[in-house]
Amino acid sequence: MCEQSEGEYQYEQAMIAEAGKPEMDERTWITKEGREIKVADMDDSHLINTIRMLRRKAGRMKLAAELECISAESMFNGDMAKLSIEQEGARISGMSDEDFLMEHIPPYRRMLREVRIRNLDA
Repeated sequence: MCEQSEGEYQYEQAMIAEAGKPEMDERTWITKEGREIKVADMDDSHLINTIRMLRRKAGRMKLAAELECISAESMFNGDMAKLSIEQEGARISGMSDEDFLMEHIPPYRRMLREVRIRNLDA
């Protein structure tokens, strides 16, 4: 496993916390410095590097989402609620990393579209 600086760790934790939240805008990316930038305004190298970074970290983000489902199970008393959360955890577990990114990181899909428009190799 690679060593991470404290800043990289905190940024990754913030990405994991934001993953899948409905208020996350698919047209906007938030840089590690906290600056919002439209995906269409990202320069080529920033766009490609962001896609590569998301792909590298997808497994960890997916695991965090699965663990969130496991911990959420204990917060509910009803059998149907627990079953629903358990099924969601199993669904996430069975996803490919790429499918997870497409579903849980809204700007990712827009980034891939932008790469195709610009005829880049990511």
